[in-house]
Amino acid sequence: MSSTALSPTPFPGIHEILAGQAVARPHATFLRDHHGALTFEETRQQVGLLAAGLARQGVTPGDRIALMLPNGIDFVLLWMACARMRVLCVFVNPAYVGDMLDYVLDDAAPKGLICDGTVAANVRSASGDVLGRLKWACMLHPGN
Repeated sequence: MSSTALSPTPFPGIHEILAGQAVARPHATFLRDHHGALTFEETRQQVGLLAAGLARQGVTPGDRIALMLPNGIDFVLLWMACARMRVLCVFVNPAYVGDMLDYVLDDAAPKGLICDGTVAANVRSASGDVLGRLKWACMLHPGN
């Protein structure tokens, strides 16, 4: 019995698709939520800035980052920045509190946590031990 090694088909990543659309349709709206809208080019730029910011925090390919965000532009931008960096996203339900949040963060062992000001109280409900294992945390829109 002979075996034939299959060569992987090079599928483009989301960041490569975005870059292509930013060239082809830079001014077309790509993302929209109740806060506003972004074009393909604006999205490409924002994803690049976020990826650079994550790199400054010491995030490297293969790291895990917890995203505890409501649906919206911020969520998509951060997910795309993580994909660009080959970072694994741990999607945490923004409604989780206490033991459930502890379980997810303890089990996934993310390097950092990015949350929204709307879930600040939920994050504070996690145990100090679990939160203490994070290398860093970032809150978007802290005044929410």
